[in-house]
Amino acid sequence: MIMIRIIFLAPTLCLMLGCISNADSAAETIQTYDVIIRNGIVYDGTGSEGQISDLAISGDKIVKIFPRLPGKGKTEIDATGMA
Repeated sequence: MIMIRIIFLAPTLCLMLGCISNADSAAETIQTYDVIIRNGIVYDGTGSEGQISDLAISGDKIVKIFPRLPGKGKTEIDATGMA
């Protein structure tokens, strides 16, 4: 009876500890930017249609342009419907 409990307890404990460590590492990887402009239409200069994307700025540089950019900005601007 004790052997069965240990066998079932060990995998459960490993799963619980694994979930806890993954949650901590996920929280550490959230990127922070000075400004994020969300849902703006971004044109690439080739004459093709613009794409709705988010734009991240750190310091005085645009550092990422990506649809649904993960991360947080110290300032966030929603550009939906602005032209």
